[in-house]
Amino acid sequence: MKNTLFFAIIFLFFSCTQQDKVKPPEDLIPPDLMEEVLLDMHLLKSMRSSGYTLKGYNSMLGDGYFLEKYCIDSMQLVNSKNYYAQSPKEYLLIYKQIEKRLLALKDSVAELDIIAK
Repeated sequence: MKNTLFFAIIFLFFSCTQQDKVKPPEDLIPPDLMEEVLLDMHLLKSMRSSGYTLKGYNSMLGDGYFLEKYCIDSMQLVNSKNYYAQSPKEYLLIYKQIEKRLLALKDSVAELDIIAK
C-alpha cells in the first residue's frame, strides 16, 4: 500500500511540472499581422454564415484570399496558429485587439444605420 501511494505521489509530481516553452517557428507571423489575418478571417466567416453574398465576389474571397493579401503561405498560417494556440497569453492579447476592432466596426455600422434613417 505504501509503495502504491509513493508511486502515485511521484507520478503526480512529475506530471505537474512545467513544460518547456514552445519554440516559435522560423516563419512565425508577427502578432500585429496575425491580428489582421484573424480579423479578416472572422469577418469573412461571419459574412458566409449570415448568408450575405455579393455576386462574383464569393469565389474571389476564398481561403486563398488571405494568403495572397498578406503574402503568407498556408503552412506559415497553420504553424503560426499552432504556436499562438500553445501560447495562450500571446493569443489572448491578439484576440483582445480583435475584439476592440470588431466593436469599433460595429459602432461605425450602427452610426451609418442611424444616419441612413
